[in-house]
Amino acid sequence: MASSYTHPRRLPRPIRDNLSDREKQIFDLIEKTRGGVWGPYSALMHVPDLAERVASVGQYLRFEGKLDGALRELAILTTARACRSEFEWAVHEPIAQKEGSSKEAIEYLRTGIQAEISQDETLVIECVNTLCEEKTIPQPLYDKLAERFSKEEIIELVTIAGFYQMLAFVIAGFDVPDPGENTEQLP
Repeated sequence: MASSYTHPRRLPRPIRDNLSDREKQIFDLIEKTRGGVWGPYSALMHVPDLAERVASVGQYLRFEGKLDGALRELAILTTARACRSEFEWAVHEPIAQKEGSSKEAIEYLRTGIQAEISQDETLVIECVNTLCEEKTIPQPLYDKLAERFSKEEIIELVTIAGFYQMLAFVIAGFDVPDPGENTEQLP
């Protein structure tokens, strides 16, 4: 997915040959784990130590976490929707489908039209939306989460919402173009 049109418009594309040996290692790590230095990482590579740390957290959340992949991707899509991040939506919708997020939940997030979705999907969406809107999880919602998910899964869920909100800010702040041709996926 390393496309030439997904580098930030406000910053020059990082050139590997212009980097120090240490910075090249970071560049190569990001390229290896993400198929290229593109999207928010193209902007973040202007501060390589930061890019490395952000990539490390993302690596854990996406590939090593305890939260079920379908629910993880649903949390990412919910964050993308809340942040109006076309980029994150375009990248993660196909991943959500592959991971098994229900079509109904994805369509609900896309359109806002109520759909019949599982209790776990409902809780994930409600948790992320509440965090994005209210900047807290009210105790009754937390209690419901604790009935369905482990402490580790809840921590990951909250961290996913914050992490992808941060990436959405990097994408918006540096005017990173959407990775797909259809840039009007969210109403």
